[in-house]
Amino acid sequence: GELRNWVARLQPIMVVSGWNIDGSIELDAAAKIAANQVQIDRALVQLGNFRATNGSVFINEPVLKIETKGTLDRSNTAYNSPDTTVASSSLALRATNVDVRMGAAGTQLAGDVDYRGDVNKLASLFNDPQQLVVRQVSGQATGHAKLRHDGQVTSCEWSSDITDFAYAVPATLNRGQVTTDSQTSASGWDTVWQEPKLKV
Repeated sequence: GELRNWVARLQPIMVVSGWNIDGSIELDAAAKIAANQVQIDRALVQLGNFRATNGSVFINEPVLKIETKGTLDRSNTAYNSPDTTVASSSLALRATNVDVRMGAAGTQLAGDVDYRGDVNKLASLFNDPQQLVVRQVSGQATGHAKLRHDGQVTSCEWSSDITDFAYAVPATLNRGQVTTDSQTSASGWDTVWQEPKLKV
């Protein structure tokens, strides 16, 4: 079905405010539904031509797959999952001990995440498609993140190993600096920083 219609249906039990969401959705799930709780034994969600933005993040994925199991508590809009995986063109991750709570005050998130992703595609999530791109990063990243929520504060311990890292700017912004042929590509970008391996 159409994703925007599903978002509207979920509003009574799951607040999704401040986001414009579009695309198609296919859902295959086995669940037990009670008055205030949904026990999800298995759920596979596939989003097609998925587009979502809140004005700061701009997601555009041809296919995004989510596989999960867990418990949705409708009384406090909380979802707990022992194991959830996400796969797209930019990112693949596995999250364990996931605790998500959504409300008018915002989203609270906790869990342990192992991930790998395309640095260029991940960075593009923060590029407004209506604005000129003034930097370009590339590489392949793998890492781990531990998210914890205490009171009104969400903390994150994050580590990442990046291979073939490169940072480039448009050639027109780099005039006056001497660059080699290997640093300047036919696309008009000047590479100003390269690392075979980078640890963050």
